[in-house]
Amino acid sequence: MQIGERLADIRKDNKDTQKSLAAKLGVSVETIRSWERQTSRMPIDKLQEFCRMYGVTSDFILGLSNDDPLINYNARLSPAEEEDSFTVRELIELLKEKKKKKKK
Repeated sequence: MQIGERLADIRKDNKDTQKSLAAKLGVSVETIRSWERQTSRMPIDKLQEFCRMYGVTSDFILGLSNDDPLINYNARLSPAEEEDSFTVRELIELLKEKKKKKKK
């Protein structure tokens, strides 16, 4: 899987549009589109922001790792597995909240 595909998959898995992601990162929709099509490279500061926003690793995005537990593959799951994935997603969100509270 290419970097652009991973960026798009993560964005879609998190129910974001190119427009909403562009607003969050302070760039244009055309910029998001170019990153996802790999016609331009995402600057490191935006990659870091993207990773923090979605709770993924840069290793996963760059293809250095294929194991990222925070990516939602619901589209490839059976209905029973999809139900379980919601529980996993809820647990992940709870852990993220707990981590944020510790930082305060």
